[in-house]
Amino acid sequence: MSKKYLTGAICFALTGSLLAACGGEASSPASGTAMEAGIAAERADTSTEKAGTASDEAETAAKTGDAALLRQKYAESLRDLIRLHEFPNGVPADTSFVEGDDFSGNQFAVCDIDQDGTEELLISYQDASMAGMVLYVFQYDAGTDAFTTELAEFPSVRFYSNGYVAADSSHNQGKGGKFWPYTIYRYDQDTDVYERVAYIDAWEKEMLPDGFPEEADVSGSGYVYYISTEDGSGQAVEPQDVSVYEALVANTYGGAEEINVEYDAITWENIEGISVPEYD
Repeated sequence: MSKKYLTGAICFALTGSLLAACGGEASSPASGTAMEAGIAAERADTSTEKAGTASDEAETAAKTGDAALLRQKYAESLRDLIRLHEFPNGVPADTSFVEGDDFSGNQFAVCDIDQDGTEELLISYQDASMAGMVLYVFQYDAGTDAFTTELAEFPSVRFYSNGYVAADSSHNQGKGGKFWPYTIYRYDQDTDVYERVAYIDAWEKEMLPDGFPEEADVSGSGYVYYISTEDGSGQAVEPQDVSVYEALVANTYGGAEEINVEYDAITWENIEGISVPEYD
């Protein structure tokens, strides 16, 4: 055998020995491609999982970041109320009964009262003259760096789970007797404020029998109701039977649950205690 062929045989033998030492035969081009595809698929799954985790973390960070900014602004506005005697909308606060920076006779709450997915600041300001008492619902807008007043009413307010509000009037100087006049509001998602639905007052026959409109009291309840709506007609409001009033209540807040708002006194300590809620 010539040296040329001897060398080739030795190389072939060495190659076979090396393959045997690695535990198998030489892979065909097809099997190599399948292995590479499997590795690529595994890497793709891992990348997708990491991307999903990163997306969830980013979403959570965005939520907590927004919540942190809101609560920071709400805390700042409450500090300004104590220091500057001014509400977040720039309206001066009545400090007739406030001594120094003791605003503890007033209350605040931070919660999503209108159920739009974003927390609002509620201020129930009662340590004041009757004219200075007010309940505010504020929403901070990061885009304009300003506060929107969603509701401003006398502090006797009841919030309901379906977005309606019943706000008692500050005075009862009409003919209602035991019936206290109040206003019904409904939260409007488009305008992000509480829109007035109706103002209701009444005439109690037992209190003022002279001139009582008997013809309107079809049910004989001893009351007739005056329901003023925002229809812009400017027409005089006619007395209505109790059945009309009860239908209005049933069609607004009557079937909903009242929301229990947990207020805190406006103190430095409670303001510092405003924390960012956790998200799942």
